[in-house]
Amino acid sequence: MAIQEDLIRIIQSRPCLDAIVNGEDDMLNLETSAVIDVKHPLNAYFVLKQAFVVSERVIKMADNGFDCPWRFHVHKRDLQSVMSGLLNIQIYSGNSAEQVSKGQLSFKGISYFGHPLDANDIEAITSIAQARMRLNSVVQWLEAALNIAKENEKDAEMASMEKRLEKAKKLHDEFIVNHGFLHVDHSKNQSRIVYTNHGLYYPNVLSKAKLLQVQRHVNALKVFEKLVETFKNLSPLAIDPDPKLFQSGIDDDTLPFFLAYFLERNIIELCQGKKDHQTKNERCFLSHFGNPGSYLSPFKYEQLQSSPLVGMFHDFASEFQTSALKEASKVRLKTTPLNVQNEIRDFTDLRSSKVAYFHDQDHPTAQKMSQKIEKALNFHLSTEFYASENYQIMNYGVGGNIVGHLDSVGTLDPIAYQRNLKHGGERFSTFMVYLSTSQAGGRTVFPQLDLSIQPVQGSALFWFNLDSSDVYDTRSFHMGCPVLYGNKWIANKWTKTLAQWRQYPCRPNRTSYSLL
Repeated sequence: MAIQEDLIRIIQSRPCLDAIVNGEDDMLNLETSAVIDVKHPLNAYFVLKQAFVVSERVIKMADNGFDCPWRFHVHKRDLQSVMSGLLNIQIYSGNSAEQVSKGQLSFKGISYFGHPLDANDIEAITSIAQARMRLNSVVQWLEAALNIAKENEKDAEMASMEKRLEKAKKLHDEFIVNHGFLHVDHSKNQSRIVYTNHGLYYPNVLSKAKLLQVQRHVNALKVFEKLVETFKNLSPLAIDPDPKLFQSGIDDDTLPFFLAYFLERNIIELCQGKKDHQTKNERCFLSHFGNPGSYLSPFKYEQLQSSPLVGMFHDFASEFQTSALKEASKVRLKTTPLNVQNEIRDFTDLRSSKVAYFHDQDHPTAQKMSQKIEKALNFHLSTEFYASENYQIMNYGVGGNIVGHLDSVGTLDPIAYQRNLKHGGERFSTFMVYLSTSQAGGRTVFPQLDLSIQPVQGSALFWFNLDSSDVYDTRSFHMGCPVLYGNKWIANKWTKTLAQWRQYPCRPNRTSYSLL
């Protein structure tokens, strides 16, 4: 997965590229690449796609002594990852497939113009949408391709796109007739929700019997939507479902996917900034949290949610500290692995980012930051060997995001729970330091809590993953939204349960911890 720093090194390699291309502008548009703004995801994709053409020759020339800052392969899966990121932008940002394909992105009234996609790019993204079972997105991208063909007056292309679009719409409608609006596909060793519109494209061509069948699916959908409201405080994991849910093929195995399906609607609104965290603000104050050393320089703390506790520390890290961690991690970055149905994968469209790990002793900034966290939260991070995990430094790629997840599931996974007890216990809390400001997108959202937080460099987001009975709190289910414009860096610090029991003791009644 290429990140912005990779793309900048590609642009800085212009002498190598000049020597390779020898004036052949069709191969690589050097003039454009030299001045391009890779904060825009469409521009970033343009640079990466062009570099893919000549990456092998760049590396050979560098091996022969040519001065070239860029010495890494651009793989086909790098392009696929970026295209998957562009699909994420279309799904979550409120920009249509046509807007994305034209490079005309907007977020909260601000427009960002970038390099447009060509027909082959749109075709590739459509294929990714199909593979991800996003049948509604397939239609939207084909509609975008058709409209662009009409604007360019390409008759042959228009005729082809019209046929493909009609076929995609019919497949979409047939799927609803046969499976309803709620369906989980278990093929290809990965279960996925199949996403459709909540309406048909061609209702007039269906028989009366099929229309009645669709109406039953609509009624089942409405019933389920009402029942989902009763689970407002629960994540799509480990719930005791109402028997009424077991209609239209809903069972214990498929219920989590369907809950995720309905959570996504709220996630989309939160990702678009329609519910800023200020609306949930409960309290802002300066506090030393009982630490004498912080009386003269109290923490700027904002409590966003009391149960479960979610808070924001403003101006927690300085610009020097955030820059130091980013620079130190660049040489260590690697593709972020993700557990997908008990299989660790280096490449998945569920997460697009790179990661590096730092022990507190690896870097003076990491050590100082841990000392500051200890003061802020009254935690033990270094007194015991397994008091906390190493810092996880992450940089999100083009359209970078991470699928909704929990940082700890407690006893839900008994095997992992027993293993974790040997290494300090479960992840008790999460302390996320924003190392950069995302200019558009990239929000951290908690769909059950209606919280949406825009990353601001130096601020830190904090929450508890477990309650006072050491049971995971499902309401901490969260997601990192796609980055629409800019660059997103974070540093995660997870504390472990066993080292914190004196400051945060277990209690028989399930209550949320508090810093107040």
